[in-house]
Order: sequence, then structure tokens, then C-alpha cells
Amino acid sequence: MADPFSLIMEILDIGFKIKSALDNAKHNMEECPKIDALLLSLSAIAKHLQGSPKIMEHHLMRDTAKSLDKTLQLASELVAKCKAKGFLDRVLNAKHVAEKLRGVCHDVQLNMNAVLLANGVLNSSELAELKEIVAKILHIVATQPAVHLQEE
Repeated sequence: MADPFSLIMEILDIGFKIKSALDNAKHNMEECPKIDALLLSLSAIAKHLQGSPKIMEHHLMRDTAKSLDKTLQLASELVAKCKAKGFLDRVLNAKHVAEKLRGVCHDVQLNMNAVLLANGVLNSSELAELKEIVAKILHIVATQPAVHLQEE
């Protein structure tokens, strides 16, 4: 015959597991809409990036934007599944879904960082080109005696 203390401990353990699953399910249901709203904003930004020919002609930005778009698509699919599940399914799979949500948020964050870095590289490259153009213009103006800047 089982020890009454052990039986009580088992019942309490099951109760705590159920409570934890319910808490995770509730947390997931609160997080899914927040993540969904963020994904919509980031998707609009990614589409804007992909719609800009000047940005997309640079291979680094093009590859980074495509990677971000792919990650956002996967994240949106996960959020849609999270929102569509029934209560019992959400409770039984709460820990797994929470881990997936954390993972997808991490992937989105890494891709956003890559976009920011690529954007910085692109801006630095374009700034260097502009400096060269300005230097050439100044050189032409300095070497041509007939060219004068209008004084006020």
C-alpha cells in the first residue's frame, strides 16, 4: 500500500504541473497578439526595403532583407498556429509553444540586427562615394580660374 505522504506529494506535483501549464498557456495567449502586431510592423518595413531598387541592388542588403522576410514569414505562421489552437491544445503544448515563440523572437531580433548592420555598411559606402564626388568637384573648381562661385 502506498504511503499517504507520497500520494499527497504526487497529487501536489500533478497540481503544480497543471498550474504551470495553465500559466504558460495564458502567457502564450497574451504574447501571441503582441508578437503578431510587431511582426506586422516589421513585415511592412521589410516590404519597403525590398521595394527600394537602390537598396536591393546591393547584395548585402538584398540577402539580409530576404532572410528577414523569411524569418518573419515563419514567425507569422507560428503566431497564427498559436492563436488558432483550442484551449486544451494550448494547455497541453504550452511549454513547447513558449519555447518556439522565444526562439522565433530571437531569430527576428538577429535578423533585424543584420539589417541594421547591412544598412550601416551601405550608408558608409555611399557616404564615401559622396565624399569622392565632392572632392572631385572642389578640385575642378579650384583648378579652373574661369569658374567662380557667386559671392553675395
